[in-house]
Amino acid sequence: MHFSLDAAAQRDLRRWLWIAVFCLAVGGLYALPLAAGRGLKNVTEAQIQHLFNIVLVVHVDLSIFLWFLAMVMAGWRLAVPLLGQGTWVKLPFFQPASQALFAAGAVLMALSPLLADGEGLRSNYIPVLTNGAFFLSLALVAAGLVIALLETLFSLPPRALLCAAFARDLRIGPLCAYATWGSALIVAVSLAAFSASAERMDPIIRGEAYYDMVFWAGGHAIQFAYAQAAMLVWLLLAHAVGLLLPFGNRAHAALLTLNLLAMLYVPWPYLHHAVDSLEFRDAFTRLMIWGNGLAPSLLMLVLLGALVRQWSGIPRLHAFTAALLSSLVLFLYGGFLATLIEGQNVVIPAHYHGSIVGITLAFMGLAYWLLPRLGYADVQRWKLAVWAPIILCVGQMIHVSALAWSGGYGVLRKTVGTDGYPPEVRLAMGLLGGGSGLASLGGLLFVIVVVRAWRKRPQNLA
Repeated sequence: MHFSLDAAAQRDLRRWLWIAVFCLAVGGLYALPLAAGRGLKNVTEAQIQHLFNIVLVVHVDLSIFLWFLAMVMAGWRLAVPLLGQGTWVKLPFFQPASQALFAAGAVLMALSPLLADGEGLRSNYIPVLTNGAFFLSLALVAAGLVIALLETLFSLPPRALLCAAFARDLRIGPLCAYATWGSALIVAVSLAAFSASAERMDPIIRGEAYYDMVFWAGGHAIQFAYAQAAMLVWLLLAHAVGLLLPFGNRAHAALLTLNLLAMLYVPWPYLHHAVDSLEFRDAFTRLMIWGNGLAPSLLMLVLLGALVRQWSGIPRLHAFTAALLSSLVLFLYGGFLATLIEGQNVVIPAHYHGSIVGITLAFMGLAYWLLPRLGYADVQRWKLAVWAPIILCVGQMIHVSALAWSGGYGVLRKTVGTDGYPPEVRLAMGLLGGGSGLASLGGLLFVIVVVRAWRKRPQNLA
Protein backbone atom coordinates (compact mmCIF):
# COMPACT_ATOMS: atom_id res chain seq x y z
CA MET A 1 0.00 0.00 0.00
CA HIS A 2 1.45 3.32 -1.07
CA PHE A 3 1.27 5.70 1.86
CA SER A 4 3.17 8.84 2.78
CA LEU A 5 2.41 11.88 4.90
CA ASP A 6 3.77 15.33 4.27
CA ALA A 7 4.63 17.67 7.12
CA ALA A 8 1.24 19.44 7.03
CA ALA A 9 -0.68 16.15 7.21
CA GLN A 10 1.49 14.94 10.09
CA ARG A 11 0.88 18.16 12.00
CA ASP A 12 -2.89 18.02 11.46
CA LEU A 13 -3.09 14.35 12.44
CA ARG A 14 -1.03 14.86 15.60
CA ARG A 15 -3.44 17.53 16.74
CA TRP A 16 -6.53 15.43 16.03
CA LEU A 17 -4.99 12.52 17.90
CA TRP A 18 -4.17 14.70 20.92
CA ILE A 19 -7.74 16.04 20.97
CA ALA A 20 -9.24 12.56 20.61
CA VAL A 21 -7.18 11.01 23.41
CA PHE A 22 -7.97 13.96 25.69
CA CYS A 23 -11.72 13.40 25.15
CA LEU A 24 -11.43 9.66 25.77
CA ALA A 25 -9.29 10.06 28.89
CA VAL A 26 -11.41 12.75 30.56
CA GLY A 27 -14.63 11.00 29.57
CA GLY A 28 -13.27 7.84 31.16
CA LEU A 29 -12.61 9.71 34.40
CA TYR A 30 -16.23 10.84 34.46
CA ALA A 31 -17.31 7.19 34.04
CA LEU A 32 -15.84 6.06 37.36
CA PRO A 33 -18.79 7.13 39.57
CA LEU A 34 -21.41 5.63 37.23
CA ALA A 35 -21.05 1.95 38.04
CA ALA A 36 -20.74 2.66 41.77
CA GLY A 37 -23.92 4.70 41.66
CA ARG A 38 -26.06 1.69 40.70
CA GLY A 39 -25.06 -0.22 43.82
CA LEU A 40 -26.06 2.45 46.32
CA LYS A 41 -29.00 1.85 48.63
CA ASN A 42 -32.38 3.39 48.05
CA VAL A 43 -31.98 5.86 50.90
CA THR A 44 -29.28 7.72 48.98
CA GLU A 45 -30.96 7.73 45.56
CA ALA A 46 -32.57 11.16 45.90
CA GLN A 47 -29.24 12.74 46.88
CA ILE A 48 -27.11 11.22 44.14
CA GLN A 49 -29.47 11.05 41.12
CA HIS A 50 -28.82 14.69 40.16
CA LEU A 51 -25.05 14.18 40.26
CA PHE A 52 -25.41 10.85 38.46
CA ASN A 53 -27.21 12.56 35.57
CA ILE A 54 -24.56 15.26 35.23
CA VAL A 55 -21.72 12.73 35.25
CA LEU A 56 -23.55 10.59 32.68
CA VAL A 57 -23.95 13.56 30.32
CA VAL A 58 -20.27 14.54 30.30
CA HIS A 59 -19.06 10.93 30.21
CA VAL A 60 -21.18 10.03 27.17
CA ASP A 61 -20.49 13.22 25.24
CA LEU A 62 -16.72 13.16 25.75
CA SER A 63 -15.91 9.44 25.63
CA ILE A 64 -18.28 8.62 22.76
CA PHE A 65 -19.50 11.63 20.80
CA LEU A 66 -16.37 13.80 20.78
CA TRP A 67 -13.82 10.93 20.85
CA PHE A 68 -15.53 9.33 17.84
CA LEU A 69 -15.82 12.60 15.92
CA ALA A 70 -12.17 13.49 16.49
CA MET A 71 -11.03 10.09 15.19
CA VAL A 72 -13.41 10.29 12.23
CA MET A 73 -11.96 13.71 11.34
CA ALA A 74 -8.46 12.28 11.63
CA GLY A 75 -9.61 9.67 9.10
CA TRP A 76 -10.73 12.44 6.73
CA ARG A 77 -7.21 13.88 6.76
CA LEU A 78 -5.86 10.44 5.80
CA ALA A 79 -7.98 10.13 2.67
CA VAL A 80 -5.63 11.62 0.07
CA PRO A 81 -2.48 9.86 1.42
CA LEU A 82 -4.40 6.55 1.44
CA LEU A 83 -5.61 7.14 -2.10
CA GLY A 84 -2.00 7.52 -3.20
CA GLN A 85 -2.72 10.13 -5.86
CA GLY A 86 -3.47 13.83 -5.94
CA THR A 87 -2.85 16.34 -3.20
CA TRP A 88 -4.91 17.75 -0.36
CA VAL A 89 -6.49 21.01 -1.47
CA LYS A 90 -5.82 23.04 1.64
CA LEU A 91 -8.28 25.83 2.34
CA PRO A 92 -6.67 28.75 4.22
CA PHE A 93 -6.94 28.42 8.00
CA PHE A 94 -9.61 25.68 7.83
CA GLN A 95 -7.64 22.94 9.62
CA PRO A 96 -6.25 25.11 12.45
CA ALA A 97 -9.65 26.78 12.90
CA SER A 98 -11.54 23.49 13.05
CA GLN A 99 -9.02 22.01 15.50
CA ALA A 100 -8.96 25.08 17.74
CA LEU A 101 -12.76 25.30 17.89
CA PHE A 102 -13.22 21.58 18.49
CA ALA A 103 -10.51 21.47 21.17
CA ALA A 104 -11.93 24.53 22.93
CA GLY A 105 -15.36 22.90 22.89
CA ALA A 106 -13.97 19.68 24.36
CA VAL A 107 -12.17 21.47 27.20
CA LEU A 108 -15.18 23.66 27.97
CA MET A 109 -17.47 20.61 28.00
CA ALA A 110 -15.15 18.84 30.44
CA LEU A 111 -15.27 21.88 32.74
CA SER A 112 -18.95 22.75 32.27
CA PRO A 113 -20.23 20.94 35.42
CA LEU A 114 -17.75 22.97 37.47
CA LEU A 115 -18.50 26.35 35.88
CA ALA A 116 -22.25 26.58 36.34
CA ASP A 117 -25.23 24.73 37.76
CA GLY A 118 -27.46 22.78 35.44
CA GLU A 119 -29.68 19.77 35.11
CA GLY A 120 -28.41 16.65 33.37
CA LEU A 121 -30.89 15.68 30.63
CA ARG A 122 -30.38 12.10 29.49
CA SER A 123 -31.45 12.63 25.88
CA ASN A 124 -30.39 9.92 23.47
CA TYR A 125 -27.19 10.29 21.41
CA ILE A 126 -26.25 13.72 22.81
CA PRO A 127 -27.16 14.08 26.51
CA VAL A 128 -27.38 17.71 27.58
CA LEU A 129 -26.35 19.71 30.63
CA THR A 130 -28.58 22.77 30.93
CA ASN A 131 -26.04 25.51 31.51
CA GLY A 132 -24.52 28.13 29.26
CA ALA A 133 -21.01 26.67 29.33
CA PHE A 134 -22.22 23.32 28.05
CA PHE A 135 -24.29 24.81 25.21
CA LEU A 136 -21.35 26.99 24.20
CA SER A 137 -19.14 23.89 24.15
CA LEU A 138 -21.60 22.15 21.81
CA ALA A 139 -21.62 25.20 19.53
CA LEU A 140 -17.80 25.26 19.38
CA VAL A 141 -17.65 21.52 18.61
CA ALA A 142 -20.28 21.89 15.88
CA ALA A 143 -18.41 24.82 14.30
CA GLY A 144 -15.15 22.85 14.27
CA LEU A 145 -16.90 19.84 12.75
CA VAL A 146 -18.58 21.87 9.98
CA ILE A 147 -15.33 23.59 9.00
CA ALA A 148 -13.46 20.26 8.82
CA LEU A 149 -16.31 18.71 6.83
CA LEU A 150 -16.38 21.54 4.28
CA GLU A 151 -12.64 21.26 3.69
CA THR A 152 -12.88 17.48 3.35
CA LEU A 153 -15.72 17.53 0.81
CA PHE A 154 -14.02 20.32 -1.14
CA SER A 155 -10.61 18.62 -1.14
CA LEU A 156 -11.38 14.99 -2.02
CA PRO A 157 -11.70 14.01 -5.70
CA PRO A 158 -14.88 11.84 -5.96
CA ARG A 159 -14.13 10.49 -9.42
CA ALA A 160 -10.64 9.30 -8.49
CA LEU A 161 -11.97 7.82 -5.25
CA LEU A 162 -14.71 5.85 -7.00
CA CYS A 163 -12.48 4.57 -9.80
CA ALA A 164 -9.77 3.42 -7.40
CA ALA A 165 -12.16 1.96 -4.81
CA PHE A 166 -14.10 -0.15 -7.32
CA ALA A 167 -11.03 -1.50 -9.11
CA ARG A 168 -10.99 -5.26 -9.61
CA ASP A 169 -7.80 -5.96 -7.65
CA LEU A 170 -7.54 -5.59 -3.86
CA ARG A 171 -5.95 -2.23 -2.98
CA ILE A 172 -6.45 -1.38 0.67
CA GLY A 173 -5.38 2.26 0.43
CA PRO A 174 -7.99 3.45 -2.09
CA LEU A 175 -10.61 1.28 -0.39
CA CYS A 176 -9.96 3.01 2.93
CA ALA A 177 -9.90 6.43 1.24
CA TYR A 178 -13.35 5.68 -0.18
CA ALA A 179 -14.54 4.75 3.32
CA THR A 180 -13.37 8.11 4.70
CA TRP A 181 -15.14 10.00 1.91
CA GLY A 182 -18.31 8.03 2.60
CA SER A 183 -18.13 8.85 6.31
CA ALA A 184 -17.88 12.56 5.47
CA LEU A 185 -21.03 12.37 3.33
CA ILE A 186 -22.85 10.54 6.12
CA VAL A 187 -21.83 13.20 8.66
CA ALA A 188 -23.14 15.87 6.27
CA VAL A 189 -26.52 14.10 6.12
CA SER A 190 -26.52 13.77 9.92
CA LEU A 191 -25.90 17.49 10.42
CA ALA A 192 -28.74 18.26 8.01
CA ALA A 193 -30.99 15.95 10.05
CA PHE A 194 -30.06 17.69 13.32
CA SER A 195 -30.90 21.05 11.74
CA ALA A 196 -34.18 19.86 10.21
CA SER A 197 -35.35 18.33 13.50
CA ALA A 198 -34.54 21.49 15.48
CA GLU A 199 -36.38 23.63 12.94
CA ARG A 200 -39.51 21.44 12.96
CA MET A 201 -39.84 20.76 16.69
CA ASP A 202 -42.98 21.98 18.40
CA PRO A 203 -41.90 24.93 20.62
CA ILE A 204 -44.27 23.74 23.35
CA ILE A 205 -42.06 20.70 24.03
CA ARG A 206 -39.38 21.34 26.64
CA GLY A 207 -36.69 19.56 28.62
CA GLU A 208 -35.38 16.08 27.93
CA ALA A 209 -38.15 15.26 25.44
CA TYR A 210 -37.15 18.26 23.30
CA TYR A 211 -33.48 17.32 22.99
CA ASP A 212 -34.32 13.64 22.60
CA MET A 213 -36.27 14.39 19.43
CA VAL A 214 -33.89 17.07 18.12
CA PHE A 215 -31.00 14.58 18.26
CA TRP A 216 -32.98 11.44 17.37
CA ALA A 217 -32.71 11.41 13.56
CA GLY A 218 -29.20 12.85 13.26
CA GLY A 219 -28.01 10.64 16.12
CA HIS A 220 -29.21 7.54 14.32
CA ALA A 221 -27.71 8.68 11.01
CA ILE A 222 -24.28 9.50 12.43
CA GLN A 223 -23.94 5.94 13.75
CA PHE A 224 -23.46 4.92 10.11
CA ALA A 225 -20.41 7.22 9.93
CA TYR A 226 -18.93 5.55 13.01
CA ALA A 227 -19.56 2.11 11.50
CA GLN A 228 -17.97 3.25 8.24
CA ALA A 229 -14.90 4.48 10.12
CA ALA A 230 -14.69 1.22 12.08
CA MET A 231 -14.73 -0.79 8.84
CA LEU A 232 -11.94 1.43 7.51
CA VAL A 233 -9.83 0.67 10.59
CA TRP A 234 -10.53 -3.07 10.41
CA LEU A 235 -9.26 -3.10 6.83
CA LEU A 236 -6.16 -1.08 7.75
CA LEU A 237 -5.31 -3.33 10.71
CA ALA A 238 -5.98 -6.51 8.73
CA HIS A 239 -3.55 -5.29 6.08
CA ALA A 240 -1.03 -4.23 8.73
CA VAL A 241 -0.88 -7.75 10.26
CA GLY A 242 -0.56 -9.38 6.85
CA LEU A 243 -4.09 -10.79 6.55
CA LEU A 244 -4.97 -11.80 2.99
CA LEU A 245 -8.59 -10.98 2.18
CA PRO A 246 -10.48 -13.29 -0.19
CA PHE A 247 -12.17 -10.65 -2.37
CA GLY A 248 -11.08 -7.73 -4.49
CA ASN A 249 -11.93 -4.08 -4.02
CA ARG A 250 -15.38 -4.25 -5.60
CA ALA A 251 -16.89 -6.57 -2.99
CA HIS A 252 -15.53 -4.55 -0.08
CA ALA A 253 -16.45 -1.22 -1.69
CA ALA A 254 -19.99 -2.55 -2.16
CA LEU A 255 -20.19 -3.20 1.60
CA LEU A 256 -18.98 0.33 2.34
CA THR A 257 -21.55 1.67 -0.10
CA LEU A 258 -24.40 0.00 1.81
CA ASN A 259 -23.91 2.42 4.71
CA LEU A 260 -23.83 5.35 2.33
CA LEU A 261 -26.98 4.28 0.47
CA ALA A 262 -28.83 3.98 3.79
CA MET A 263 -28.70 7.77 4.00
CA LEU A 264 -31.19 7.94 1.11
CA TYR A 265 -33.81 6.82 3.62
CA VAL A 266 -33.21 9.73 6.02
CA PRO A 267 -35.51 12.31 4.28
CA TRP A 268 -38.45 9.88 4.11
CA PRO A 269 -39.62 10.17 7.76
CA TYR A 270 -39.42 13.98 7.52
CA LEU A 271 -41.75 13.93 4.53
CA HIS A 272 -44.35 11.68 6.16
CA HIS A 273 -44.29 12.28 9.94
CA ALA A 274 -43.95 15.03 12.53
CA VAL A 275 -40.56 14.94 14.22
CA ASP A 276 -42.15 14.53 17.66
CA SER A 277 -44.34 11.60 16.60
CA LEU A 278 -43.98 7.95 17.53
CA GLU A 279 -43.96 7.06 13.82
CA PHE A 280 -40.93 9.29 13.27
CA ARG A 281 -39.05 7.58 16.12
CA ASP A 282 -39.98 4.14 14.85
CA ALA A 283 -38.81 4.97 11.32
CA PHE A 284 -35.29 5.73 12.48
CA THR A 285 -35.26 2.78 14.84
CA ARG A 286 -36.02 0.55 11.83
CA LEU A 287 -33.22 2.25 9.91
CA MET A 288 -30.80 1.32 12.68
CA ILE A 289 -32.05 -2.24 13.02
CA TRP A 290 -32.08 -3.12 9.34
CA GLY A 291 -29.35 -0.86 8.00
CA ASN A 292 -26.51 -0.11 10.36
CA GLY A 293 -25.41 -3.60 11.32
CA LEU A 294 -25.53 -5.23 7.89
CA ALA A 295 -22.32 -4.00 6.26
CA PRO A 296 -20.13 -4.26 9.41
CA SER A 297 -21.46 -7.77 10.12
CA LEU A 298 -20.68 -8.99 6.61
CA LEU A 299 -17.19 -7.51 6.73
CA MET A 300 -16.65 -9.07 10.17
CA LEU A 301 -17.52 -12.50 8.76
CA VAL A 302 -14.98 -12.00 5.97
CA LEU A 303 -12.28 -10.88 8.40
CA LEU A 304 -12.96 -13.55 11.02
CA GLY A 305 -12.96 -16.24 8.32
CA ALA A 306 -9.63 -14.98 7.03
CA LEU A 307 -8.24 -14.85 10.58
CA VAL A 308 -9.24 -18.47 11.24
CA ARG A 309 -7.73 -19.70 7.97
CA GLN A 310 -4.49 -17.75 8.37
CA TRP A 311 -4.09 -17.82 12.16
CA SER A 312 -0.75 -19.61 12.06
CA GLY A 313 0.73 -16.83 9.93
CA ILE A 314 -0.63 -13.88 11.93
CA PRO A 315 1.59 -12.21 14.56
CA ARG A 316 0.04 -13.08 17.95
CA LEU A 317 1.63 -10.77 20.53
CA HIS A 318 1.02 -7.75 18.37
CA ALA A 319 -0.90 -4.58 19.24
CA PHE A 320 -2.67 -4.49 15.85
CA THR A 321 -3.85 -8.09 16.17
CA ALA A 322 -5.08 -7.49 19.72
CA ALA A 323 -6.97 -4.32 18.74
CA LEU A 324 -8.50 -5.93 15.63
CA LEU A 325 -9.68 -9.10 17.37
CA SER A 326 -10.93 -7.27 20.47
CA SER A 327 -12.88 -4.81 18.33
CA LEU A 328 -14.49 -7.52 16.20
CA VAL A 329 -15.42 -9.70 19.18
CA LEU A 330 -16.94 -6.90 21.25
CA PHE A 331 -18.81 -5.34 18.33
CA LEU A 332 -20.25 -8.74 17.47
CA TYR A 333 -21.21 -9.40 21.10
CA GLY A 334 -22.98 -6.05 21.28
CA GLY A 335 -24.94 -6.98 18.17
CA PHE A 336 -25.95 -10.29 19.73
CA LEU A 337 -27.24 -8.50 22.84
CA ALA A 338 -29.46 -6.36 20.60
CA THR A 339 -31.50 -9.49 19.87
CA LEU A 340 -32.35 -9.75 23.60
CA ILE A 341 -33.88 -6.27 23.95
CA GLU A 342 -37.44 -6.23 25.30
CA GLY A 343 -38.70 -2.95 26.73
CA GLN A 344 -36.87 0.01 28.24
CA ASN A 345 -34.37 -1.73 30.53
CA VAL A 346 -30.61 -1.95 30.80
CA VAL A 347 -30.32 -4.54 28.02
CA ILE A 348 -30.40 -1.51 25.69
CA PRO A 349 -27.21 0.09 27.11
CA ALA A 350 -25.72 -3.42 27.28
CA HIS A 351 -26.13 -3.64 23.51
CA TYR A 352 -24.75 -0.24 22.62
CA HIS A 353 -21.97 -0.31 25.23
CA GLY A 354 -20.80 -3.48 23.51
CA SER A 355 -20.97 -2.20 19.94
CA ILE A 356 -19.78 1.33 20.77
CA VAL A 357 -16.77 0.15 22.74
CA GLY A 358 -16.08 -2.23 19.86
CA ILE A 359 -15.71 0.88 17.71
CA THR A 360 -13.58 2.51 20.43
CA LEU A 361 -11.23 -0.48 20.26
CA ALA A 362 -10.99 -0.03 16.49
CA PHE A 363 -10.05 3.62 16.98
CA MET A 364 -7.44 2.58 19.54
CA GLY A 365 -5.97 0.37 16.84
CA LEU A 366 -5.98 3.34 14.46
CA ALA A 367 -4.08 5.39 17.06
CA TYR A 368 -1.48 2.59 17.33
CA TRP A 369 -1.19 2.52 13.54
CA LEU A 370 -0.77 6.30 13.33
CA LEU A 371 1.84 6.77 16.07
CA PRO A 372 5.00 5.77 14.14
CA ARG A 373 3.72 7.50 11.00
CA LEU A 374 3.50 10.73 12.97
CA GLY A 375 7.06 10.47 14.25
CA TYR A 376 6.26 8.86 17.60
CA ALA A 377 7.39 5.51 18.97
CA ASP A 378 6.21 2.33 17.26
CA VAL A 379 4.13 0.45 19.86
CA GLN A 380 3.29 -2.69 17.87
CA ARG A 381 5.34 -5.00 20.10
CA TRP A 382 4.87 -3.24 23.42
CA LYS A 383 3.27 -5.64 25.91
CA LEU A 384 1.26 -2.80 27.40
CA ALA A 385 -0.11 -1.92 23.95
CA VAL A 386 -1.05 -5.57 23.35
CA TRP A 387 -2.80 -6.03 26.69
CA ALA A 388 -4.68 -2.70 26.80
CA PRO A 389 -7.33 -3.63 24.18
CA ILE A 390 -7.61 -7.18 25.53
CA ILE A 391 -8.23 -5.98 29.10
CA LEU A 392 -10.71 -3.38 27.87
CA CYS A 393 -12.54 -5.98 25.79
CA VAL A 394 -12.78 -8.52 28.62
CA GLY A 395 -13.84 -5.89 31.15
CA GLN A 396 -16.48 -4.49 28.84
CA MET A 397 -17.84 -7.96 28.06
CA ILE A 398 -18.28 -8.54 31.80
CA HIS A 399 -19.84 -5.08 32.14
CA VAL A 400 -22.41 -5.50 29.35
CA SER A 401 -23.17 -9.11 30.34
CA ALA A 402 -24.02 -7.90 33.86
CA LEU A 403 -26.20 -5.16 32.37
CA ALA A 404 -28.01 -7.67 30.18
CA TRP A 405 -28.45 -10.04 33.14
CA SER A 406 -29.96 -7.32 35.35
CA GLY A 407 -32.10 -6.19 32.42
CA GLY A 408 -33.72 -9.61 32.51
CA TYR A 409 -35.03 -8.62 35.95
CA GLY A 410 -36.41 -5.33 34.64
CA VAL A 411 -33.75 -2.94 35.97
CA LEU A 412 -34.41 0.38 34.23
CA ARG A 413 -31.92 2.37 32.17
CA LYS A 414 -30.13 5.48 33.43
CA THR A 415 -31.14 5.00 37.06
CA VAL A 416 -29.35 4.18 40.29
CA GLY A 417 -30.15 1.83 43.14
CA THR A 418 -31.18 -1.84 43.29
CA ASP A 419 -33.68 -1.90 46.17
CA GLY A 420 -36.76 -3.95 45.40
CA TYR A 421 -34.94 -6.31 43.04
CA PRO A 422 -33.91 -9.94 43.74
CA PRO A 423 -30.46 -10.71 45.22
CA GLU A 424 -29.30 -11.80 41.78
CA VAL A 425 -29.51 -8.18 40.66
CA ARG A 426 -27.07 -7.11 43.37
CA LEU A 427 -24.69 -9.81 42.15
CA ALA A 428 -25.08 -8.55 38.60
CA MET A 429 -24.39 -5.00 39.74
CA GLY A 430 -21.25 -6.22 41.50
CA LEU A 431 -20.07 -7.83 38.29
CA LEU A 432 -20.97 -4.64 36.44
CA GLY A 433 -18.72 -2.63 38.74
CA GLY A 434 -15.88 -5.11 38.41
CA GLY A 435 -16.18 -5.21 34.63
CA SER A 436 -16.39 -1.44 34.45
CA GLY A 437 -13.25 -1.15 36.56
CA LEU A 438 -11.41 -3.61 34.34
CA ALA A 439 -12.54 -1.78 31.21
CA SER A 440 -11.41 1.52 32.72
CA LEU A 441 -8.02 -0.06 33.41
CA GLY A 442 -7.75 -1.06 29.76
CA GLY A 443 -8.59 2.49 28.70
CA LEU A 444 -6.05 3.88 31.15
CA LEU A 445 -3.36 1.55 29.79
CA PHE A 446 -4.14 2.76 26.27
CA VAL A 447 -3.71 6.38 27.33
CA ILE A 448 -0.41 5.47 29.06
CA VAL A 449 0.81 3.76 25.88
CA VAL A 450 0.00 6.82 23.77
CA VAL A 451 1.59 9.24 26.25
CA ARG A 452 4.75 7.09 26.42
CA ALA A 453 4.89 7.05 22.63
CA TRP A 454 4.46 10.82 22.57
CA ARG A 455 7.48 11.24 24.84
CA LYS A 456 9.58 10.38 21.81
CA ARG A 457 9.17 13.83 20.35
CA PRO A 458 8.76 13.95 16.56
CA GLN A 459 11.29 15.98 14.68
CA ASN A 460 10.14 19.36 13.38
CA LEU A 461 7.01 19.21 15.52
CA ALA A 462 4.95 22.28 14.70
